[in-house]
Amino acid sequence: MVLVLIITISIILRLALAGKYADSWDTVDFALGLSNFDLLSMQPHFPGYPIYMFFGILIYPLIGDQIETLSLISAVSGGLLILPVFYLSTNLFGKSTGWMAAILTAVHPLIWLLAEVPMSDMMGILFIYLYLWLISISLKIPLADKDHEKILFAGAALYALAMGIRISYFPYVFMLLIPLLRSIMDNHKPWVSFWRGLLITGITGAVFVSLWFVPLALHEGGIIPFLQLGLRFTEGHFTQWGGTILTSGDWVERLYKFLVQLGFKGWFGIITDQPIAKFILLAIFILGLVITFIKWKNRRQRENNTWAYFFLFLSVIPYFIWIMVGQNVDKIRHIVILSPVFMILLAKFIAILRDIPQKIWLAIFAVFFFVQGLSLSYEYRTTIPPMVQLADYLNQRYVKQNMLIFTWEEERVIDFYFPEIKTEKVQSVSYFKQTVLNYGKQEELLVTNSVLNGFKEQGYDLYPLFNEVAVFQGNSLLYPNYNQIVLYEAKPELYQWLNMK
Repeated sequence: MVLVLIITISIILRLALAGKYADSWDTVDFALGLSNFDLLSMQPHFPGYPIYMFFGILIYPLIGDQIETLSLISAVSGGLLILPVFYLSTNLFGKSTGWMAAILTAVHPLIWLLAEVPMSDMMGILFIYLYLWLISISLKIPLADKDHEKILFAGAALYALAMGIRISYFPYVFMLLIPLLRSIMDNHKPWVSFWRGLLITGITGAVFVSLWFVPLALHEGGIIPFLQLGLRFTEGHFTQWGGTILTSGDWVERLYKFLVQLGFKGWFGIITDQPIAKFILLAIFILGLVITFIKWKNRRQRENNTWAYFFLFLSVIPYFIWIMVGQNVDKIRHIVILSPVFMILLAKFIAILRDIPQKIWLAIFAVFFFVQGLSLSYEYRTTIPPMVQLADYLNQRYVKQNMLIFTWEEERVIDFYFPEIKTEKVQSVSYFKQTVLNYGKQEELLVTNSVLNGFKEQGYDLYPLFNEVAVFQGNSLLYPNYNQIVLYEAKPELYQWLNMK
């Protein structure tokens, strides 16, 4: 009853503060896909997120608004996430830890925030944690028991469905090692059990993946065209826009960003930009954790949680490697899936304490998280995203027929709200030059700072050829890549420069 109440209150709060704007390229992709599903038009982009889109397309006619539909799915998923976190942490460390992990997950600011965002992340996280909960049941079953194979079957099925929501969570396939290894340990025929388990996992996974893969591929013209589209998109993700190791810095820089994003924001929930506040809060938390660790060290001989910690290891390390290699470490949403795991660990540390100290530390974290989560979600609900500010400004201040704007990802949001505005997505100076000359001289030719920054990285500083017109700002945590958009208007000298090149 108490758990149902926590989940209900969480869903109500998330619905009340759910996002109402298409504030990014990906959001627009999902929104357009609700009314016209077409991967070639990036509605949504590859791989199509078919199960997520299925739920969206199913309820969209009832809601009538694309963004509200997507936000509803995120809000409900965010509230329901508390359920698998509670049972997962209970299976790992006991009911006391389970209750504290559920409370901390319910109020954690970034988990809460992601439940307001009209994207596929929160539904994907919900399915992954349902999958982790299922796998954790294997820890309660004796070694070599036949029930481990049932867990393998159900786990492979649920994992395959989760891949139809967010395929970027694929590293969690390694969690199937838990029931597989436990099924062969103390088994008088370990290799027979091992190959049988692999066969069960492989066949089940293939069957359940085909439930969404085959219809999706056929919808896009067949399996071969679909795979070709996937190869093109994957190449672009790794070499152009994905923020992977190939496009955004070295290993040390990426590791630093990961630790800052996860340590300060994903785990501790510290979202302030003030260095002193960060230092003080972090010092308090570390002091508490050190004291708790000492107590845990003194008691660890009484506990045998090797499998539980191995479970948590597998739920973090493979995905961490994927983040470092193939994800954008600037986007906190790519890392939030790890936050519930750390809430479980935090709850475990607190649970080692007794009576009043335990309640005090739980209250400190819960209140700290809740205040920040409420503030951050309220800001997300009530402020206009920079991309939408830009679109509104263009619509109000310029005559559409005489204006052309060059952007990068801002184009998608501008076209979503005001398709009559002439926009061009540009990355290279050569394309920019050719496009401007093809259009002819415009009364107003505009660019954003993302375009000019890109040109500067290519060795062309075009800033002197433009005048700054307006600046649109937002919270860097809410909008990591486009929290400040600067609009520029071309000077007459631009055309002289273009004709000389």
